[in-house]
Order: sequence, then C-alpha cells, then structure tokens
Amino acid sequence: MSQIHILDTSQPTFSSLFRRYKLNSGFITLAELADALTDEGLVTDLSVLSRWQTGERIPSREYLLTTIKVFLRRKAINNLPRANELLEAAGYGFLTDSEQHLFFTAKVDQKSNLCLVDQFDGSILFDSPTIIDSLRKQGKVMEAQKTASFFLHILQQDKFLLMKTRNNIAIKLHTLWARTLSDYAHDAKSLKLFRKLSQTALEMSEDAKNRELILANIHNLAANHYVLGRWQVSKDFLLPNALKSKNPQLKAEMMIILLIDLAQLGEEQAFNYWRQAAEKLADQIIAAEPYHGESLYEAISRGLAILGYLKESRQVSQQIKSDKIRPFFESQMIKHPLITYLEEAKRGKLIGPYYIRDLLEQAKKPHLQVFQRHQYQIKELVNDICKLQPQVRKGLNEFI
Repeated sequence: MSQIHILDTSQPTFSSLFRRYKLNSGFITLAELADALTDEGLVTDLSVLSRWQTGERIPSREYLLTTIKVFLRRKAINNLPRANELLEAAGYGFLTDSEQHLFFTAKVDQKSNLCLVDQFDGSILFDSPTIIDSLRKQGKVMEAQKTASFFLHILQQDKFLLMKTRNNIAIKLHTLWARTLSDYAHDAKSLKLFRKLSQTALEMSEDAKNRELILANIHNLAANHYVLGRWQVSKDFLLPNALKSKNPQLKAEMMIILLIDLAQLGEEQAFNYWRQAAEKLADQIIAAEPYHGESLYEAISRGLAILGYLKESRQVSQQIKSDKIRPFFESQMIKHPLITYLEEAKRGKLIGPYYIRDLLEQAKKPHLQVFQRHQYQIKELVNDICKLQPQVRKGLNEFI
C-alpha cells in the first residue's frame, strides 16, 4: 500500500516569523533589536520583545510596522508578500496602499515576479510635520514622538530632497518633538533619544537660522527641567550646546541656566570653567544687552552662594548696576540675597528679620507683582529660611 503524504497547510505563527526575521536581520540578541528599534524612534523594553518572540504577546499595528521597517532595512524581508505575511500572522491583514507608500516604493522583479523593496519614497516627508502636529493635538504624544524620530531618521538618509527643503522639514520635526516632550512625562529614554536627534538635526542643518531655532528648542526644554529642579537633565541638554549659538542673548540664557545647574549639582570645577566663559560673554554684551550681561553676573553670584562662597557671591552681586534695569530683572534680583541668606542659615549663621523685611517690601511694588513665579519663589525661600531659624518668622508676621 502506498503511503499518503499529508501536506502541512497551516499558516506560520507570528512568533515563528518574528524569530526568523530577527535572526535573518543579524540580531543575535533582543537587545540588538531593541537598539535598532530605538534608532527608529520606538523605545521598547526587552521583556516586551521576549513576549513577542514566545507568542505571549502581539505588538500593536504601529509597533509592528516599525519592526517591519527594521527588517526591510536589514534585508531580512525583501518583498511585499513577506511583509504582508508577518502582518497577517499578527491578525492585521495586509499593508494598506498608504502604508506601502510610507515605507517603500516597489518594483516588480521580472525573474521572480515578486514585488521587491526599492527605496523609501521621500514625498511623504513633505506632509510629515502636519502628521506629527495632528497626533500631538489628539493627545497621542508618544506616537508623535516616535513618528517624528522616524521621519527625522529617514530625512537624514534621503538623498533626493533639496538641502533647503530637508532643513525646513528637520526644524519643524525637531520643534514638534520638543513640544511633545514638554507635554508628556519626561522619561529617560525619550530624553536620551531627543538629545541624539538634536545633534542629528544640528549636523543636517546648513542654514544658520534653522540652527538657532533648534538650539532655542533645546534651551526651552532645558529651562522646563530647570524650573522643575531637574538640574541633571537640564545640564545634559545644555552642556554640549551652550556655546553653539551665534545669538548672544540665547547663548547668555543657556549659560545662565547651566551655571545654576552645575552649582546645584555641586560640580565646582565645571562651574568655575563656565563662570570664566560667562564673564567673558557678559563683558562683550553688557553695553548693548545690559539685561543679559547683568543676568550672567547674577547667575554667577547665585551659583557661588549655592556652592558656599557667600562673601565672593556678595562681591559679585555688588558689581551689578544698570541704569536700564528691567522690571523682570529687578524682581529676579530680590531672590538673590534671599538665596544667600538661605545658604547662610544652612550653615548656622543667624539672619536678621529686618534684612528680609526690606526685600519683601521691594517685592510688594505693583510693577513687580506681575511676575508671579518670582513672587512664589520669594515666598518659598523665606519659608525655607524660617524653617531653619524660627525666630525670623516673628519679625515677618505682617508679610507671611
């Protein structure tokens, strides 16, 4: 009796296809695949990838599309049917026409009659800022971040767009990414990726105006962290970029935050290095830009107080004089002696209430009341001093 051979017509599982294409891509470990996905803007935990591999979990369609793109780049998937096979195994059907247009253009190979990957179609890049902004406005900030990083990565490789067009798209993507980070909880992986993409955007941009806009995005994001007391994060953004701006105002504002970051972190050697750079810049701009020049000296004085050099801090503070002092700076200058008094209180020196009373009287001026953040910070500084030296509060009852 002849044997009957039964053909196995069962469809391959997602997990088996995922393992196959991972290995064919040259990824020995899941960590290597995770790094490649991060480069595409998809930050993924190894435990999640492990569940994909064992079949315990299926990625979302969006995640899977990014993974397919990695496999395409590594030539593990080299035709449209294989991409569709992996997508179908996960239960998502086939690539739509728009998805095919987004990830690659195709051509038919006459010998194999298969639809082969040709190259990325850059036309979608022109619409990318609109796509990102739409996701952000819908509250899909993580999707906006991932998509922005994907487009910026592609933009870096695309050789068919004019340099001016690439610059304009890059700055829009970078700005939208910075805004989504400001909207969303600042997780370490996203911030690390943004720092990397910031350097990519700066390297790509040959237009001076665009470079300044990118640096302004970096400054604004660092300033947000500075206000929240995340000095290490702020420093990490500013340290490699504080001297890159050609705009003396922006350069001064970046240095001001960086000086306080370094002082708060106790990095005295780095603070002294940047103090010299700040003094040099202040002397260059103080005639034309008295506000920014004096703000640099005010930051130096505050940093010295934080580091414990109170006498030197006062000496620097006394040098700050201007006939063109602005209300904002006048308000800011009230905080400085309070910071000094707080540092002295921490070191056991008794503080006279009348010194603080004079400062609070100044803060009550109508034209300074509009600076609510300064008013809040002044109140917090006084409360911190009173906690350390309760007798101070007795002399300030009419103010607090």
